[in-house]
Amino acid sequence: IGSVSVETDTPQVQNSIDLNEIFTHVDLQQAKVDNFQAKLQGDKMQVRFDLNNLVADSTLSGMVNLAIVTRNGQLVQLKTTAEDLNFSIQRFKRVRTVFSIPAGIKGNELFGIRLNIRRSDNGTMVFSETFPLSQVLS
Repeated sequence: IGSVSVETDTPQVQNSIDLNEIFTHVDLQQAKVDNFQAKLQGDKMQVRFDLNNLVADSTLSGMVNLAIVTRNGQLVQLKTTAEDLNFSIQRFKRVRTVFSIPAGIKGNELFGIRLNIRRSDNGTMVFSETFPLSQVLS
């Protein structure tokens, strides 16, 4: 009786994707994002939302950071206008910014937008959320 060798295909693992980096929700009850909407216009995207200060009798100052989440799990930082995303608010601010989709990323490769809010006084992240475009694209 002869021997038979069996080759097994070893799955190729691509670059590992940290889903915690993409989907972890942070909410320290200091800021709230409402009415998040995105609009794709060619190679540009407009994002708008209401930013609310939840800390009574206190000014909240900080910076909003936006990133694109692609369908294959890449998190791509965006070049945005700082004046649009810096804030110092007593109650709320309507935020609106327009940015270019990074070169090499097509519209059908977009999954969502990752939003992070950090305080300017100590850098603490007070809010973080990923918004799937299927739910916010207008």
